[in-house]
Amino acid sequence: MQASVERLLSYQPPALYLAHFGQVRDAPRLGGDLLRQSEAQVALAERERDNDPARGARLLAGLWELVNAEAARQGWRLAADSLHAVLDEYLALNAQALDGWLAQAAPRPGRDAV
Repeated sequence: MQASVERLLSYQPPALYLAHFGQVRDAPRLGGDLLRQSEAQVALAERERDNDPARGARLLAGLWELVNAEAARQGWRLAADSLHAVLDEYLALNAQALDGWLAQAAPRPGRDAV
């Protein structure tokens, strides 16, 4: 994904047209935000490699930490309860996806042993 985003940004488009969002401008800033946030999510997942029943909850809590940090960094004015109303389901799905990615990438006895 990183290479794809960097390639798109290399064309210096005045705008991008994203599925579900339509036209967005300021591609360099938004592309940089996307890359930074995706790297932060990968780092979060990598810290949670241990597969235990609480991993999903820790991933969700970590995603909320990233969102709260981004909200502070960018000066979002949306109140915390409104932010949760907007992003609760989205972040829950992202936490499940990260958990699934980790489960899929986990070594399996007998299959991945060298």
